[in-house]
Amino acid sequence: MRVLSLALLLAFISPLANAQADNPPNVVLFMVDDFGWTDWQYDAVLNPTGSMLYETPNMLRLAQHGVNFTNAYSANAVCSPSRAAVITGKDPARIRITDWIPGGNWQHPTLQDPSDWDVTLNDSETTLAEALQENGYDTVFIGKWHLGTNGSDAANPFQNGFDVNIAGGHRGNPGNFFAGDDRSFNLPGMASNYQPSAYLPDVLSSDAIRYLQERPSRNETDPFFLYMSHYAVHTPIQAPAATVQYYQNKLDAGGDFGEHDHATYAAMVHHVDLALGRLMDELEAQGILDETLIILASDNGGLWAAQGDPTSNAPLRAGKGSWYEGGIRTPLIVAWPGNNAFVQGVLCDDVIIGHDIYTTVLELTGTQGSPAHNASTDGVSFAPGLCGEQHDRGTTFWHYPHIADQDHASELVSGGTYLTAARSGDWKLMYFYADQSWELYNLSEDLGETTNLAGEHPDIVATLGQEIVDYLIEIDAQLPVDQATGEPVAPPSIDQLGLGDIDSDSVSNHGDVEIHLANSAADPDDYLAPLAEELRKTWPDNRTVNIVCHGHSVPAGYFQTPRVDTFNSYPHLMHVGLNERYPNAVINVIVTAIGGEASPAGAARFEREVLNHDPDLLLIDYALNDRGQGLERSEAAWREMIEAALERNIPMILLTPTAALRADLADPDDPLNQHAELVRALAKEYGVALVDSYAGFKQHVADGGDLLELMSHGVHPNRAGHDLVAQRLLCWFPSE
Repeated sequence: MRVLSLALLLAFISPLANAQADNPPNVVLFMVDDFGWTDWQYDAVLNPTGSMLYETPNMLRLAQHGVNFTNAYSANAVCSPSRAAVITGKDPARIRITDWIPGGNWQHPTLQDPSDWDVTLNDSETTLAEALQENGYDTVFIGKWHLGTNGSDAANPFQNGFDVNIAGGHRGNPGNFFAGDDRSFNLPGMASNYQPSAYLPDVLSSDAIRYLQERPSRNETDPFFLYMSHYAVHTPIQAPAATVQYYQNKLDAGGDFGEHDHATYAAMVHHVDLALGRLMDELEAQGILDETLIILASDNGGLWAAQGDPTSNAPLRAGKGSWYEGGIRTPLIVAWPGNNAFVQGVLCDDVIIGHDIYTTVLELTGTQGSPAHNASTDGVSFAPGLCGEQHDRGTTFWHYPHIADQDHASELVSGGTYLTAARSGDWKLMYFYADQSWELYNLSEDLGETTNLAGEHPDIVATLGQEIVDYLIEIDAQLPVDQATGEPVAPPSIDQLGLGDIDSDSVSNHGDVEIHLANSAADPDDYLAPLAEELRKTWPDNRTVNIVCHGHSVPAGYFQTPRVDTFNSYPHLMHVGLNERYPNAVINVIVTAIGGEASPAGAARFEREVLNHDPDLLLIDYALNDRGQGLERSEAAWREMIEAALERNIPMILLTPTAALRADLADPDDPLNQHAELVRALAKEYGVALVDSYAGFKQHVADGGDLLELMSHGVHPNRAGHDLVAQRLLCWFPSE
C-alpha cells in the first residue's frame, strides 16, 4: 500500500538527509488537540481557508517561513490512533490502536467493536523519540500523550524514548484548564503551587521555554526533539476571561467570520498561538530558529455539533468523530527557516497523512531508526513537497471498526460508525459495514461531500474498492463483529457492490407532485377553502393572514449547523408560492421552530409562543427529533398541541418527518418510520391536513434518486428537500 517503505526511502532517495547528517536540525513537533482546518487566521496568501475571527499571527509567521499543506489529514478522526500514527509512522489499524483510549464501546443494533483492539502502545514499536534518541537527540515531551491506560508503561513518555516528561500521561483532557483552588493541574511532572488563575496552555508554554533555556546539552552540539503537545483546544472549552471578552467584543462588532462564532474557543486558539510565538521567539533569541524544523499539526478535525459545538469546519462536512472531510482534514504547517532547499510562504495541495510525519522527520534528520520497525511503516516522506517538488503518496486509507463518541452523541454528526475509507487523487470512497453501502465523492468538485457519485461511477468504486480490500488484507485489519455470529463481518465485496441505479445529475421535479392523502380525513378541495377565500381578498377588504410553522431545526432552516438558510427553507418557499398564487394577500409566515427541540418541549411553550400569534393556519413538524422521546411521550405532546389548536378552531397541517441519512427508509420498524406512522394516524383521527414528507423522500429513492440529492446534512434537507416539502404544502391551497 505504501509508495516506498521507509527503509527504501532512507536507502535510495535521501540526498537531503545525507546533506544534513553531520548537522541535523532540532525538531519541534507542535501538536494542537482537536484543531480544525479552518480554525486559524485567514490570509489570502498564507491561509485562504481560515477565518478572520481568529488572530494567529505566529501561525501565519510559521507559514511565511514554510509550507501550509492544505490537503493534510490526521490518521484518524479521534485522538489516540492519530497520535499513535505520528509517533510510530504506522497506520492505526496496523498497530490496532483504532479508537481513543480506552474507547466508547457504544451499542449498535447489529455490530460490535473488535474485543481485542489495543488500548496501549506496544513496546515493540520504535517511537520517533526512540529513533531520534539513538541518533543523539535530547528528547522532551510536554503536554498530552494519551497512548496507554492508567498505570501502563505505554501511558508514560519516559518509557517511550523521552528524557523529560511534563504533563504527559493517560488522560485525554485536563479536566480543567485552570489550576483552580487546588493550585494544580494533576498532571505528571507538573508543580502543585500555581496561582488559581494559571492557564494550562500558558504554563506548558513556560515549561517549554524553561527547557530550552536550561537543557543540559544547550552549549553542546546535541540537537533536541521537543514534542509540544497541547491539551488545547480540546474540551473543556475554557480561556482567560480577558481574552474571551476581547473576542466577544470582536464578534459583537461584526465581521466576515464565516461560521465561526465562539469567543471562548477563539480565545483558546489565541493562547495556543501565543505559545507558538513564545517558542519561536526563544529559538530566535538563542540563534537556533534557522536550525530548527518546526511542524504544526492536529490530531483530528474541529469539534462540531457535539460536546459543546465550539467550531465549524465549513465548507468541509461534519467534524471530529467523522470520516467526512471535517473530521480528518487538518492544519499542517512545516518550516525549516534556515534550509535554503525549502520553499517558504507556499501553499501545497499534496495529500499528507499523520504517519507521514515520522517518515519525513527521519529523512530530514538523517536518522536510520530501526530497520525492523521501518519495514512495516506506512508513512511516505513529504520532503519533496517541502522543496517545491512533485510528491504523490499514492492512495491514502483510514479504517475505523468502532462508533465514534460524536457520531453516537449527536444526530448531526454522521460518517463515524464502522467504516473504511480511501482517497486517491480527487476521489474519496467510503464503505460502511452496517448497511454494506458505498459513498463516492469528487473532492475537487464537491468539497462538502454533498453528492454521492457511487452509482454514477461504478468503475471507480470497483477500482478503489479493490484497493480498500487489498489494504485491509495487507495490514491485517480488525473488522467489526457481527453480533449474531460473534465473528468478524466479511470485508467489502467488489463482486456484490449493490450500487443500484442512481441518477445524481438530477433531482426529481416536484412541480407536479402527488399528495399522499390516504391517512388524512381532511379534504384537500375544501379543508383550507375558507383560508383561501381570505387570501383572495384585496385591499381594503383584506387583512394579514398568520401562518405559524412550529417544530425543530428543519422548519427553523438549519442546513449545515449552525448555519440557518431561512430563504431556502420550506416555510419561506411556501411563502413565495403563496404570494404567487395569491398576489393580493398580506401573508405573515411566523417560524416558532427551535433547533434540536422535540415535541414535549414544543408543547410546553405552545400557548405562550404559538397560540399568541393567533394563527390562521398552523404547521407542526416534530417527528424527526421525536425519535429520542419514544412514541408514547411524543403522541401525548402532539395530542396536547392539536387539541389546543382545535379548541380555537385553527386549521392545521401535520408533517411527517423529512429523511435522515442514517435511517432505513425501507424498514417499517425504523424509529423514523414509526413516528411518521404516528403523525399519519393523528391527522386521520383529528381530521386535519397531512403533508407526508417522509413518503416523498421515500418515493424519490424508489424512483432511482439518491437520498443525498435531497440532504445537506445527516438530518437536514437541502434546498431540493425543502422544495419537496413546500410543494406538498402548496397542494392544500386551492388555486381558484
